[in-house]
Amino acid sequence: MGLGHIEGQAGNGATNTYTSRTSPTVDIPLNSSGGYTLTYQYWIQFAGQSAYKVFVNGVEPDPGAGYLQGSANWIPDAVIEQYDCINGACLKKTTYNTPGLYASLSLCEVACGTGCSGKCLSNADWTQIESLSSQIMNRNCS
Repeated sequence: MGLGHIEGQAGNGATNTYTSRTSPTVDIPLNSSGGYTLTYQYWIQFAGQSAYKVFVNGVEPDPGAGYLQGSANWIPDAVIEQYDCINGACLKKTTYNTPGLYASLSLCEVACGTGCSGKCLSNADWTQIESLSSQIMNRNCS
């Protein structure tokens, strides 16, 4: 999955013209090639031109908007890595699916020193996580 948005020339009902539009951010799954493919589907005539619905990997990220064909671009949003301090080490929140208390590695490193500012997992909590993890490791959860 990847957060992103569409930028392009879309119909503007208030002015009856096409204007630059940035769609809301949406989460679109990657295609089988690990990327994104834009496709257009004719929708309506607007302002004397054909307006098209835009699809990204088969998903319509901006329902109700009609774009000029060829004008839309999928723009991936910047990925913000978040970190947690676990047993004195800063790890990406995706490593153990933790909350991501720190918005950057440098912020985590400052807080993750002695005492961790009260936001680190204790050794007892980490032991419990490891124990629970080993208990369910070989379970089929499907």
